Amino acid sequence: VRHNLMGGTEKEKVEKNSKKNLTAAATEQLLKIIDTTLLKCYLQTNDALVAPLLRLNHCHLAEAEKTLLAHQKYPELIILYQTKGQHKKALELLEKQSKQSDSSLKGTERTIQYLQHLGKEHIDLILKFSGWVLEQDPEQGLRIFMEDIQEVEQLPRPKVLDYLLRHHKNL
Repeated sequence: VRHNLMGGTEKEKVEKNSKKNLTAAATEQLLKIIDTTLLKCYLQTNDALVAPLLRLNHCHLAEAEKTLLAHQKYPELIILYQTKGQHKKALELLEKQSKQSDSSLKGTERTIQYLQHLGKEHIDLILKFSGWVLEQDPEQGLRIFMEDIQEVEQLPRPKVLDYLLRHHKNL
């Protein structure tokens, strides 16, 4: 009885955990296949469903990225990068698209919003990608550091001030 209450022998515990891990890995793989397939189907049939799918997804990053690029779905690609923690890729794409006159991501607004929500753990990315925004639109660019948003309020003020004094003295 004690043997059963304690969960069996070490060997049984290892076997049970390895089955759980295998099941979890298989489930994750299946979710990737399903979500990536759904993404491709939605792009062909009803692309209004793409953005909601990408907000909570298990898509295979490389395959979804390739598919979205092929369909020129840049706002949706930003969502994918954001949900997968690929912030540098998202910010590089936002900077590139900001210069395209026919892009829905044209200008600085979407980049400002993205940077505002990154949080203090990504301060180096925020400082790096705020540079072009501050040069293009200084007044709006300052919102990256001054907006009344929790993530912005938690940014390390001394580091932000030092950055602005060193790289953007004209502000």
